[in-house]
Amino acid sequence: MKKTATLVLALVAFTQSALADWALQEAQSNINFVSVKNHAVAEVSQFKQLEGSIDKQGKVELSIDLASVDTGIMIRDERMKKMLFDVAKFSHANLTGQVDVARASNLKVGERYKDTVKLKLSLRGVEKTVSAQVSVIKLTNEQWLVASAKPVIINASEFKLVKGVNKLRDLAGLSGISAAIPVTFNLMFKG
Repeated sequence: MKKTATLVLALVAFTQSALADWALQEAQSNINFVSVKNHAVAEVSQFKQLEGSIDKQGKVELSIDLASVDTGIMIRDERMKKMLFDVAKFSHANLTGQVDVARASNLKVGERYKDTVKLKLSLRGVEKTVSAQVSVIKLTNEQWLVASAKPVIINASEFKLVKGVNKLRDLAGLSGISAAIPVTFNLMFKG
């Protein structure tokens, strides 16, 4: 009888953990992007403030504070906030989509799988579907890492960013800034 009660309690605890909402762990998560200027110089930048969750049904919601852009150069950050992202009007980029939480929950600790997910990206008032190849790793019974298996390429022209890119190019006296931006991410979730 005691073994049966222990087994039932363990199954209930596992089921509640597997079906609980997953919260993004901001301090352990990052979104990076690479910009290429003058056709040869690549620089890695990031966003420092993220919020997100995945609910019991697998609905993904991620919000990126565009004012948290960090290029490592303060004047460039300010110019990007104003001229590229226009954070006064468009303070956040948002991602929504659907993932298979049952598959991720059923992994054993240390196991991983790869998948392709479709997400809606809302940036500067434009909403487009982007495809991301992800790797999902179960780190503990309550933590999962969702990381880009390949960079996601964001095209500036699809999100009304070209005018801002051109302004940044002219201000910096550059011959060019690539309009195709590779984005990578490591998102830690706790359930």
